[in-house]
Formats: sequence, C-alpha cells, structure tokens
Amino acid sequence: MQLIFAVFFLVLALKIVGLLLKICGKAVGIILSLIGFVLSLAFGMAMFGLSMAFGAVLFVLALVVLAVKIIL
Repeated sequence: MQLIFAVFFLVLALKIVGLLLKICGKAVGIILSLIGFVLSLAFGMAMFGLSMAFGAVLFVLALVVLAVKIIL
C-alpha cells in the first residue's frame, strides 16, 4: 500500500512540476518576444524615422497578438 502511495505521489509531483515549467516557459517566451518587438520597433523608429503614432499603433497590435497567444 505504501509503495502504491509513493508511486502515486511521485507521479502527481512530477505532473505538477511539469505544468509549472510549461506555464513559466510560456510566460518567459511571451515576455522575451515582447522585449524583442519593442527593441526592433525602437531601432526602426530611430533608423527610418517612423512617427510615434505609427510606432504606437504597431505596439498595440503586438500586444493584441501576444494576448491572443496567452489565451490560446
């Protein structure tokens, strides 16, 4: 009986750790994606002289895409 409980507890613990790693990995990927987009947007605005309004529209668009990625 103790062996069954130990195996069940081990499987449950590993499932929880796997779920946490999946969630954290997804969150870190989304944050890094957002940072990369902001840096590329800032570089494009500096190099090509894009207006702030156009940059803001692109930024909001990127936030919407990332929000959809989080939901899905």
